[in-house]
Amino acid sequence: MEGLLQNNLGSTSTFLRVCVINPANMDAEKSQQGRHHRCNFCDYETEKPSRLKEHIKVHTGERPYACHLCPKSYKQKCAFDVHFRTHTGERPYKCHICSQSFRR
Repeated sequence: MEGLLQNNLGSTSTFLRVCVINPANMDAEKSQQGRHHRCNFCDYETEKPSRLKEHIKVHTGERPYACHLCPKSYKQKCAFDVHFRTHTGERPYKCHICSQSFRR
């Protein structure tokens, strides 16, 4: 099955649609569904253990990402990374229309 894909500039390219469902993996996916990881401090639950680990920091107050240039600290690395750009002046995101750059 072929289709056409149009980009923002108006040109088109042909692509091939491929089905990525692998029946061999379906049993593994089903066994993961319905597994819930529960917080010992409140009623929060999630299917992803990494989300529970982040959530528990709400209760423990753990803020493992500390800035060495100022007193701020963060529970999540992504928040720390955005903060640290205030010190470095890095602006990694750029508008493709006006070329203005941004920190986040």
